[in-house]
Parts: sequence; structure tokens; C-alpha cells
Amino acid sequence: MYWYGLFFVFLAVALVVVATHAIRVRTKETTLDSEKQYRYSKGETTAFVFGGFVLFMMVGVFLMGW
Repeated sequence: MYWYGLFFVFLAVALVVVATHAIRVRTKETTLDSEKQYRYSKGETTAFVFGGFVLFMMVGVFLMGW
């Protein structure tokens, strides 16, 4: 079960890395108005990423300790 837990920890880290890159890219200067419209605000995106990170870390640590 240790390896399954390690996989979930890896997913948590990958989620943060990808989301950080996506937030950084979308906040740069954009030229078209259609590019400036996003489904979620930066704050909501950060909250969702943090929630997903915590969920994956909890599952990973649980599986690693089981």
C-alpha cells in the first residue's frame, strides 16, 4: 500500500505544479477579450487546488501508513 500512497502524494504535488503554471500563464497580458474570461477567478482556482492537494495528501499519507 506504500506505493499507492506514494502515487497519491505524487498526484498532489503534480496538481500544485500544473495549477501554479496555469495561474501564472493566465494572468499575463492577453490581447483578446475572449482570453480574459475564465470560468473561475484566481481565488476560486487557488481554493480548488488547495482542496485537491489536501485531499490527495490525506489519502496518500493514509495509504502509506496502512
